[in-house]
Amino acid sequence: MLTSCAANCKKTRQKTNAEMNVLRCAARIPCLLKETGLGRLLRVDEIVRHAFGGSAFAGRLAGMLIEARSRMKISLLRPVLVFVLVSYAACAPISKIPATPRVRDGSLARASAWAAQARRDPDARAASAKCLAALRAALAEDSSSAREIANAALGRLIEADFYGLNPRHAELEGPDGRAYRINVVTGADGWPRRLLAGVKPIRPTPSAAADPLRRAGWGVPVIGVCRSDRADEPFAPRQGYRLPVTVVADIHDRGKVSEVAVRLLNPQMTKTVTIGGEARPLAFDLLAPGVASFRRGNPLVESLRWLFMVDRFSYPTNLIFLQPYDSRRIPVVLVHGLLSTPAMWGEVVRALEADPLIRKKFQFWAFYYPTGQPIPVSALDLRNDLRAAEARYKPSRGIVLVGHSMGGILSRAQASGSGGRAIFDEVFVSDAPRVAERLDRAPLLRDALIFERDKNVRRAVFISTPHRGSTIALAGPVGFVTSLIRLPGRIADSLQEVADVVTTLDLRRPPTSISGLSPRSPFLRALDRLPVPVPHHTILGDRGRGNFSQSSDGVVAYSSGSLGSAASELVVPTGHGSFRHPKAIAELRRILLAEAARSGP
Repeated sequence: MLTSCAANCKKTRQKTNAEMNVLRCAARIPCLLKETGLGRLLRVDEIVRHAFGGSAFAGRLAGMLIEARSRMKISLLRPVLVFVLVSYAACAPISKIPATPRVRDGSLARASAWAAQARRDPDARAASAKCLAALRAALAEDSSSAREIANAALGRLIEADFYGLNPRHAELEGPDGRAYRINVVTGADGWPRRLLAGVKPIRPTPSAAADPLRRAGWGVPVIGVCRSDRADEPFAPRQGYRLPVTVVADIHDRGKVSEVAVRLLNPQMTKTVTIGGEARPLAFDLLAPGVASFRRGNPLVESLRWLFMVDRFSYPTNLIFLQPYDSRRIPVVLVHGLLSTPAMWGEVVRALEADPLIRKKFQFWAFYYPTGQPIPVSALDLRNDLRAAEARYKPSRGIVLVGHSMGGILSRAQASGSGGRAIFDEVFVSDAPRVAERLDRAPLLRDALIFERDKNVRRAVFISTPHRGSTIALAGPVGFVTSLIRLPGRIADSLQEVADVVTTLDLRRPPTSISGLSPRSPFLRALDRLPVPVPHHTILGDRGRGNFSQSSDGVVAYSSGSLGSAASELVVPTGHGSFRHPKAIAELRRILLAEAARSGP
């Protein structure tokens, strides 16, 4: 491919130098970028636009030139292209890595020049050789300029190997005349190799000096791409984990050969890195992997789909770990509410993880479920997944449940249990004895209404939870919305087994989550009478009105969400989305830190 590109450039000898440079850039960039893998990700006009300094207009014109199928088109476009692109005659950087500081004198001068050349060189091998020479020179010093040059060179090296730094031995000859041998090594301070299928560069962002989830230092933060085997990681996200990784390198000379040790560190476990025998601060970016963990389709589309199309919901498990299980940290299980998905928790998790003690003490799990199905069935699904996770990993310090709205009801069911047959009897009233005789034929109904509390639950937080229902569930249009929900056959089949002995309920219209949120719901009435035998807390919204006893967040009234048994209660001046209010997040942080103190070191 490189030979073909060179041949195309030779045909332009008759043109002016400016024309030739422009056309050489335009003709060469797409095929060269294809070698690095970027050509598969960008259209031709986008590639050229990035190469020519980000001008969309220039990119479109150059793209037309490249894709032209006849000399006529080229001859017509040439004057326009030369006029527009002559200022870009020297190829602009193709790398997204920030520019290195210009050092013109001293030991870093050559390193700065090599790193700058690597940013402009689309040949992956040649760019890597320049990066390694720049890296060797920069690592010898511990200064801000040396660090920026070293990180830029290492970042370009990662870009050149775009699909991930795999363990390999590669020998390259640098512009300094030395031979470089690369070896990717693993250690106790990095992620296990089985978890990392590759790394993904993080798009540069403005300075984040005040962001506690980011820190400048030595190394290049990237997103670790995990493709977990479900046999080993049954609760991993379907798309795999997105893990925070910092890539660092150290170089040791062995005669004329320089050994390059590249490590993929877990910045949550280590804060310094040894380079050249000296401890230096490690760079990290915990924000970008966190954002990527919650980026799963359009949240609005997903929430509507799983409200109405319950029968099509399919996921390996409803319980999802946001990072690989760590026995040293307490699981916090986040349960979303009606018409929502786990994506709602992204901002909350990132804000909580800004606290280093919470990062050290807690890990976050999310429960994902179709919100249209009956509340007792969703609570059963949560109970089954928690039971499976607890049996597999045996969390010695228990778990913390955090539920928003309807998710708070699902969480309360885990903490309280059903009180024997208390909920079952409340639901079926006088029909309960006859229905009980059929429960062996309807195990879903039995397990959804008769269950033990989860003794691993150590604390619960209820956010805008309608413990006594919401009057919105009684509104006229709600009946029409409920009729659109398509429930799976397992629910209809279970109810059919007892339909002929039930006289107190109309089973011709199977119950949904919306009807289950009514203040008249027997499930809610019975659950509300049961104690919550673990420390629990409530967070409510009042839309800023301040009249607690008469207030509402627009969906849940204070009288429905307040619990007299709660260890603490906080009312924040916002609506039903109270979980994302800064005061609510601060309260969650306080509660988790109290649990961390209670659980010991």
